[in-house]
Amino acid sequence: MHRHRPLLAAALLVAGAALAQSNPTPTTDPTPQSSGSSTQRPGLSGTTPPSPPGGQAMTPPVSSALGTTPAPAGILAELHMANQSEVELGKIAEQRGHDKAVKSFGKRMVKDHTALDKEAQSWAKKNKVTVGPPPQGEDMQKMQELKQHLQTLGGSEFDKAYMQAMAEDHAGDLKNVQTFQQETTDKSLQKLLKNAEKVIASHKKEADKLVQKLGASAAR
Repeated sequence: MHRHRPLLAAALLVAGAALAQSNPTPTTDPTPQSSGSSTQRPGLSGTTPPSPPGGQAMTPPVSSALGTTPAPAGILAELHMANQSEVELGKIAEQRGHDKAVKSFGKRMVKDHTALDKEAQSWAKKNKVTVGPPPQGEDMQKMQELKQHLQTLGGSEFDKAYMQAMAEDHAGDLKNVQTFQQETTDKSLQKLLKNAEKVIASHKKEADKLVQKLGASAAR
């Protein structure tokens, strides 16, 4: 009976060898078995940078006009347009105004804004700045339309329309001058603008009083 044991042992060895060949021992090769392994660990390959938040970080920021320093020539051109407009409208008020206070206000506009314009021109000459023509835009168009409209009016109707326009114009001019003071870095130009601010603020105060006196709409 024991003579069959060697044959049985040999058969078991053959079967074990066959089983080992069908199930090879796993290797420790660190190389991923498929290219798909990189998709399971994003950002580690170094080939594709992570997407920026919102998808905008890669786009250069657009420069803004806010906070920039305006050119003195541009500031003076704006002042020149405002001064010339007030002078022209003031002359119309002297001619067509009905109330003595309105006529007097128009006369003051001619005098004060002529002086302000001369100061601006003098500063430009001293600092070798060329003052270009007034900007052609919506403001200029509105001023021309106002001028034409006022020339068609007379009496108390003219007084109310003119003073209402003066209150609104000087409110806008005051804001512009104050903004220019903050934006420019030239000390001498800031001084010029500061003087203009005082004069314009005085004009606005007087215009507001006359608006109330004449019963026109409230000035902004």
